[in-house]
Amino acid sequence: MSFAGALAATGSGLALGLNESWRLPGVVAASLIAVAALFVALGTDLMVHAFHGVDISIVAPFCYTLFAWGGIAGCPAFGKVPDGWSGFGAVPIVASGL
Repeated sequence: MSFAGALAATGSGLALGLNESWRLPGVVAASLIAVAALFVALGTDLMVHAFHGVDISIVAPFCYTLFAWGGIAGCPAFGKVPDGWSGFGAVPIVASGL
């Protein structure tokens, strides 16, 4: 499951990045990218372990907390506070999953 997700992200990133002009990141940016990649890998691995051997209906509702965590992380990272449209879009997604 982790490999399939990583493969899909890599393939779509490669396809979308072909039309971009690229430059090498600096040391600070490269370090931040590496730390972000480690967190993504750790999070993906923990999600796989969470879904292993239990009923999906027990663990799946916790995935919807990603909306809240994304909003919280976006404030310091991008200086943006989620607006009403974010909540408006999240409600039908969470409702359909529950």
